Amino acid sequence: SSTVLFSWRSPWPESTARNGAYSDLFASLPNTSSLDLCFYGFATDSPLVSSIELVQVHPAAYTNSNNLILVNYGRISCGAAAKPWGAGFTNHTDRFSRSWQPDYDFRTIPEDRDEVRSLSTDNSISGADEAPNYFPMKLYQSAVTTEGPLGYELSVDAKLDYTVWLHFAEIDSSVNKAGERVFDIFINDDNVTRLDIYNHVGAFAALTLNFTVKNLSDNVLTLKLVPAVGAPLICAIENYALVPVDPSTLPLQGLILALSNFVSFVPI
Repeated sequence: SSTVLFSWRSPWPESTARNGAYSDLFASLPNTSSLDLCFYGFATDSPLVSSIELVQVHPAAYTNSNNLILVNYGRISCGAAAKPWGAGFTNHTDRFSRSWQPDYDFRTIPEDRDEVRSLSTDNSISGADEAPNYFPMKLYQSAVTTEGPLGYELSVDAKLDYTVWLHFAEIDSSVNKAGERVFDIFINDDNVTRLDIYNHVGAFAALTLNFTVKNLSDNVLTLKLVPAVGAPLICAIENYALVPVDPSTLPLQGLILALSNFVSFVPI
């Protein structure tokens, strides 16, 4: 027998799940030429699996740790179309077969949805679709902004660590120098950084930041962008649970994955 890897609920909203959403995770599988998966039901219901997809990705994608599994707890595209896009939904290219949800249902601030402005561009975005994470260019060609604070809430499971990836690109042509858009980023009310996108990468260029949140005691993870100069702007949000890999009961054993929803298994 092998080691139980993870027991997990799908992070997708029901409205998205009905249209074919899948669950996915990133795992490192060193020195192996095969993968064994086993699905096990906890209650009276048998496990249900619609399909399994195995996608090879860059060995340094997201994390190069062999001791962690990254489990998707939300992958959100801001200012994009009203429906999910990417693998399983549209023909947009993403080398890691990721699907991206629209941000509308996750946005909590401002309460008046009409105060949020969506931006989009057809311009090329430098730094997109590059190793090791190959984030698609489409991800940075849309964004949302508002004159006041901008906030999101993501559902999580307590007692786990999470890594939050935030994606930015200055696609507003009215901002053409450093200091014109500066905002603070808060995760669970902790100020993690002050950001000036243009100062970091200039215009029409991808910028990705990530932050680790340790051992959450709540079932909600909050993100807030608070303006210092101008208005905050964001292109996309990702949230992954950091699940330690338990030692196998025997050396070089396969992984047991216990899931109760649709599955896509993505190794790194």
